[in-house]
Amino acid sequence: EPTGNLWTFSQKGGKQPLRFVLTVHGEEGAVSKTSLLIDDYFEINIPGEIKAGQTLTCEGNKVLSLYDDKGKFVKYIEIPLLPELGPGAHKIFFDTRFSGNETSEARFQVKSFGLPEKIVAK
Repeated sequence: EPTGNLWTFSQKGGKQPLRFVLTVHGEEGAVSKTSLLIDDYFEINIPGEIKAGQTLTCEGNKVLSLYDDKGKFVKYIEIPLLPELGPGAHKIFFDTRFSGNETSEARFQVKSFGLPEKIVAK
């Protein structure tokens, strides 16, 4: 069953590539046909299936890393280039298809660097 959500967030740091973590929670099931639409113009389609317990990470480049429920690396997934997000308000439309267990859920988190902090030695 398709499901989509629109999120808005504020980027407080400088211009930087999109970074995110996608985790599928539940005893069984999976998500597939996952897509992200960033600021109504940049679409990312994530190929393949992410099973319950697995986590997909994006560290700002076009190679995503998939991990199992124990944190062990499974494989790399390559996608096209990621957008760079400048400071200010942004929105992401997240869409995916669930299969299997109806109690599984997908948790999507955007990661970004904040404003630099000045450290002074005393």
